[in-house]
Amino acid sequence: MAVTGVELAIAAGLGLAALPPGGAYKPSPLMFQQALAALGLRADEVLHVGDSISADVGGAQTAGITAVWVNRRGRPVPDGIDPALVIGDLTDLTAKLRQAR
Repeated sequence: MAVTGVELAIAAGLGLAALPPGGAYKPSPLMFQQALAALGLRADEVLHVGDSISADVGGAQTAGITAVWVNRRGRPVPDGIDPALVIGDLTDLTAKLRQAR
């Protein structure tokens, strides 16, 4: 997966906002599948970043999407959920992604 920058994050945000009303909600994999369809992307082309270990990370992983957990409080990762990266703050994201390459 290539990291393409802020434009991709903005496109993803717009795509999520354009989901039809009454759709599924996180952590349902259907919500993530609807977002992928709206954006015209596959799960392996997306990186989901969120601060909820169950709704964001667990939901994305259930849909086959790589997930990053924004763990601002330094909580332990629960059993059964394995984020690709754990960051303390969004400002850490770029550096962590470069290290992971």
